[in-house]
Parts: sequence; structure tokens; C-alpha cells
Amino acid sequence: MKISARLADRNDEVEIDAIGAAIAEELQGQRGAAVHLAELSLTPEATVTFVGCIDDVVVGFARLRIQTFDSENTVGDVISYGVLADARGVGVGESMLDLVIEYCRDHGCTGIDAQALPGARETKNFFETFGFTARRLVVHHSLRAPD
Repeated sequence: MKISARLADRNDEVEIDAIGAAIAEELQGQRGAAVHLAELSLTPEATVTFVGCIDDVVVGFARLRIQTFDSENTVGDVISYGVLADARGVGVGESMLDLVIEYCRDHGCTGIDAQALPGARETKNFFETFGFTARRLVVHHSLRAPD
């Protein structure tokens, strides 16, 4: 089994969309997922997209946006990231995040942001293995009527 990651190209969009839909379905019902998914639909376009592969089959993606706030703060914002459930735990996510980090370093970023939903311990733990720590917590008070 060959694990790899690379820049995405136009031929990958169908697979990326399918993976995104599968991950969105998986997130349904998790705390914060409804607003998170709605927010993703409004997110500006990514600067770059990477794909993760097993034996050249796309099984994951990472969309990254570079944001320059001032001369001392340029941040790589991982706006969406995911690996198909059946392809997790073999290094696909790690390969993509290695590329994200390399890309951000090469483009003068001073840091990288990524998101994990509350309760998504595996996602949080995954990012922490790469040295990610919380820099901001977003708290939310829902005004929706209870089910």
C-alpha cells in the first residue's frame, strides 16, 4: 500500500466533492456541525488544495487559505480537511498535513489554524500530534428551539 499526498488538480474535484459530502454526513448530529457546515458553504475559495492518496486513489483532501493580516501575521487557514473513514489510521492525513506545513513555511506563514468540532477528540488529537494548540476558543449560544 502506497500512501502519498500531492497538490490537487481539476481532475480531482469529483473525488474531493464526494469525500466532502461523506464527511458532512458523518458530522451530522455532532455538536456545532450544523453551523460549521453552513459556514463552510460560505467560505472563500482556498488558495491551494491538497489530496491524500492510497495507491494513487484520492481518499482525502485539505483546502488551505493564506491570510495576511499585517506585516507580522500571515496565517495558513485549513478551511476544510478530511479523510474517508475507511482510509484513516494509515498515514494519509499525516501526509497531507506535512504538505500543508511545508507549503505554509514556503509562503512565509507565521502560523497555521485548523478547526475541530467540540467532542471530535480524534481530530483534536491528530492536530496536536503536529504541535497544534488552541489559540482561540469560539463559544456559541444556540437560539434554536429544542427538538
